Amino acid sequence: MAHGSVFSTITRQTFDSATFARPHAQLLQSFETYVAPMFHRILSGVQESRTLAQTRDLLLPKLMSGEIRVRDAERVVEAML
Repeated sequence: MAHGSVFSTITRQTFDSATFARPHAQLLQSFETYVAPMFHRILSGVQESRTLAQTRDLLLPKLMSGEIRVRDAERVVEAML
């Protein structure tokens, strides 16, 4: 169903001609109820990772240069939280 002479490409027309099974609304709701906590946990982990990376990027150069000491860095982090 793909097009192209060297590499197969997927176009919008490829999906227009495809058929997909669609589960009942009750099954979709059950799936959502089951996986939603997992997605929320993943999202929380991503947000925490970004916060930690920003904190690292803020503090590491200052710690390496001696501009601030670890005790000062702890105060900065506490103020961010």
